[in-house]
Amino acid sequence: MNDKRITRQTERSRKAIARKSDQKPAPIFAVKKVNQLPRLAAIRAELGYTQIEVAELLGTTQQAVGRWENGSREPTLGQLRDLAMMFGCAVADLMGRRLVSGSAPTIEIDRRRRNQLTSGYWGHFGVLLHGAVHTKWYPVTANESNRAFQLVKDACEKQPWITITTLSNRELVVNTFNVRRVCFLPDEGDSPDWHEVQSAYPHEFFLVLSARVRGDVEYEASDALRAMVEEFMQAEAGKDIDDFLHATRVHLADGYQFSYEADDPSELTNFSMFAQTDFENGPSVEGKMVSFSDADGSTFIAPKKIALIEIPIIEMAKGDQKMREEMGMPDFNEDETRFDELYHRDGAGSEG
Repeated sequence: MNDKRITRQTERSRKAIARKSDQKPAPIFAVKKVNQLPRLAAIRAELGYTQIEVAELLGTTQQAVGRWENGSREPTLGQLRDLAMMFGCAVADLMGRRLVSGSAPTIEIDRRRRNQLTSGYWGHFGVLLHGAVHTKWYPVTANESNRAFQLVKDACEKQPWITITTLSNRELVVNTFNVRRVCFLPDEGDSPDWHEVQSAYPHEFFLVLSARVRGDVEYEASDALRAMVEEFMQAEAGKDIDDFLHATRVHLADGYQFSYEADDPSELTNFSMFAQTDFENGPSVEGKMVSFSDADGSTFIAPKKIALIEIPIIEMAKGDQKMREEMGMPDFNEDETRFDELYHRDGAGSEG
């Protein structure tokens, strides 16, 4: 009996069995659909939401949410952003894609430990610079506060640097020996020096705000999220929001400060990475100077003169992605191209 005859008999038998069970014959080779939101169900359950509650908050059905979770349907980008705002994270978190290597927790997601959640917003981390009247306060998660607290305790003259990721689009690189003090204030605490305080927002909020500030009037977002962005812009009227979103601010020990938008965003990732070891051997010239480069040129400063670097996480994420591409490193999501297509598409996905 030749191979073709065996194949025909196998196919007839398969169809006969399918007819008896009143089912259509399944293809011999089934292609499994990749779930584009692999962490959605786990994050929802961990935060105590039911599918019904999520559906009601988004104005859709429980069936639609279930299909998003099992991968049979995809939400629109506007719905994805609402999910991210609801859970206090970024769309990238829901898709299992890391934005910043090493450390970049949002309100709920801790990317240092894949698929694990933090305990959420904890309070504020404060830095009082030399020559400053008020402490600068930044919102942080509980996990990030605990990590930074230990780093501060272990800081020494040889390694005075610590990094801490905030919930206000700021990765901080701090030379603890060049500031007057650093503080940890829980949410239930109080301080008489409560002036320069930044508010906590999910990372996705800053991405949408950036699109709005930079003139992308057609950005995809729900009416509720658009209203939140407009409210923020009205509250911050008169301030340079674009500078807050994209510019790195450098504070020196003598009180001098300047801001710049890095020409190469991977430079920003280097600051954070090297500060976690020894800044003297970081992004420098012969280990002596740190460079800050924008479209107009480069500035070089001795590490020992730096007190604080405030890095916008939006820009730091770009640098991290560039470094990964140059080094050929994979991202969290197996289908990275699919993420990029979704995040930059013009059309809407299926609502369920």
